Amino acid sequence: MSDYTGLIVLSWLASIILAGIVGHEKEGVAGGALLGLFFGPLGVLAALGIDMRCECIHCCGRLNTNRRKPDICPHCQSKLYWLPGFAGGQTTEEKFMEYKKQELAKKQKAEEENARKESERLEKQKQRQANADPKKGLVRVELPGGRVEYKKQA
Repeated sequence: MSDYTGLIVLSWLASIILAGIVGHEKEGVAGGALLGLFFGPLGVLAALGIDMRCECIHCCGRLNTNRRKPDICPHCQSKLYWLPGFAGGQTTEEKFMEYKKQELAKKQKAEEENARKESERLEKQKQRQANADPKKGLVRVELPGGRVEYKKQA
């Protein structure tokens, strides 16, 4: 029994690696590796059935998004629209345009808010300058020759 332990461990590790490689083609590396871990050599065969790739919303064809998300479906030649942070990321043109309008509205609202805050800041600065009397607590004394001098109030 102990003679085959090393062979069993080696085949199990090979199963994990091979199942991960098989799953990589269909964007299922983690799923393939887990199948290899739990089911050994049978997990490699099970990893062939894993397909985690996105589907085209028009023809349900699988899209390879390993390198980058395609703009056109390779199966039906339909234009594809992708939303960031959206499960699957793909959407229809109408929803994509609605998303872009919302993003533009958020950006404009943020710019308006920043402009409002800046104008409030400038207004407060003007008020502070107007209320600040640099000669506070001083008495103005006019000297001969048109000169003016300020002295502390006694």
